[in-house]
Amino acid sequence: QATGAKCLALPVIAGRIDLGSLLGRLAEMEVNEIQVEAGARLCGALLKERLVDELLIYQASVLLGDGGQGPFAFGPLESMDERTHLKLQETRSLGNDVRLRLVPEYRN
Repeated sequence: QATGAKCLALPVIAGRIDLGSLLGRLAEMEVNEIQVEAGARLCGALLKERLVDELLIYQASVLLGDGGQGPFAFGPLESMDERTHLKLQETRSLGNDVRLRLVPEYRN
């Protein structure tokens, strides 16, 4: 706090911070945009709760095989109705890698 950081008390659901409440509090503080660079569980939770407006996915030109970690972990779908459709907005080559800019199309 001495450096200007603010600590927020937020509700917890099933042992995890309520992400919708977090984003609501940030909006109240006039934070209009955040960039999340996180692990698969947090990224998956944000998508599952429909809190993502845009995705930037960087794909390296390397195959890791079965040992590679996926970018989103939100468990198996109970039905195909739960899938998240993505609309491609832009592709950009970065050397041998690619950046995809995608927008989730939440349905249902």
